[in-house]
Amino acid sequence: MAQPKKISTSEKRKLIEKQIKIAPDLSSRAISKQLNVSHVTVQKVRQELIKTGQLTIVATPPPEYLSHPYFVKNKDAILDGLDARGLRALKAPGVLDLMQERHSLSPRACQAILNKNKKAERRKNTSGVVPEVDIRCADLINDDLSWVQSDSVDLILTDLPYSSAYLDVYKALSHLAGRVLKKDGIASLVCMTGYVALPQVLDALREDPRLRYNWTLTTVFPRRSANLSWIGVSSFAKPVLHFTCESSYKGEIYSDLITAEPASKTREIEWEQPLDVFDKLANIFIQHGDSVLLDPCCGSSTSLLSGLRTGCCAKIIGTDINKECVKISKKRVMNYLDSKDISE
Repeated sequence: MAQPKKISTSEKRKLIEKQIKIAPDLSSRAISKQLNVSHVTVQKVRQELIKTGQLTIVATPPPEYLSHPYFVKNKDAILDGLDARGLRALKAPGVLDLMQERHSLSPRACQAILNKNKKAERRKNTSGVVPEVDIRCADLINDDLSWVQSDSVDLILTDLPYSSAYLDVYKALSHLAGRVLKKDGIASLVCMTGYVALPQVLDALREDPRLRYNWTLTTVFPRRSANLSWIGVSSFAKPVLHFTCESSYKGEIYSDLITAEPASKTREIEWEQPLDVFDKLANIFIQHGDSVLLDPCCGSSTSLLSGLRTGCCAKIIGTDINKECVKISKKRVMNYLDSKDISE
């Protein structure tokens, strides 16, 4: 059995300093039990931090969590081995109440439950009505989609042509996203593309200076490859580019790997993407109820359907230059909503 790694005196001191700064209200004995060190050492480090001005003694009432009945009753058990993240979780609103309710000694586990519940509540569609649908024929390059209100869209989810011949489409998308996306750090442009022209596509999507690149997700298609013989590659994956507008990303943590399920149906159009992939993207990036989703190149409406299937969209907007695609999109969305009142 491997022996636990011994830490040096300097490393131990850094741990003590960090713990004191995170929870200066805890006694030296409490911190010493957490770190399995002498309380005399903790007190010595505390005094040095005070002397050097890194820690200030302020005559304020102790924080509320120290007087919580459940903490008072189970103080030693809760603090035993609690790390810095656990201490922060312990101070979070509602954590000790939930710990008491569940008879738990883990602040981080209870904080995770609270965060999950808050996320579910935030994503709930509170509109109480059938989502509004606006699907029409439009040219992304020559039509500025001025009828889409500025700062009104929560997610642009799209799949544009992959060739470098379509860079003007990506530039038009960049300017559209810069205008219509909300500026809250959560509203996102999420664009599936190909690897062939990826450097140029990235440059084109950065055409509007308001857009901020966040990350590239990888979508794997295990049973569906593209043979790029001219560069000697058989590709089973596609990149998905994620941008926010004016503000860096402030949303939930997401996985950057998505795996498609095996295809189970014939495509409506040649370039249609799997619904399960866009379902996953919609569930990742639609982070509020009553969201507005836009796809300015909607094809057969895969992205629009994915938005509707989250139950969080109050409105979906789809455009395409191809009239046949618009017709297919309207039909598929109407069938999904079991309604025939979508305006022509």
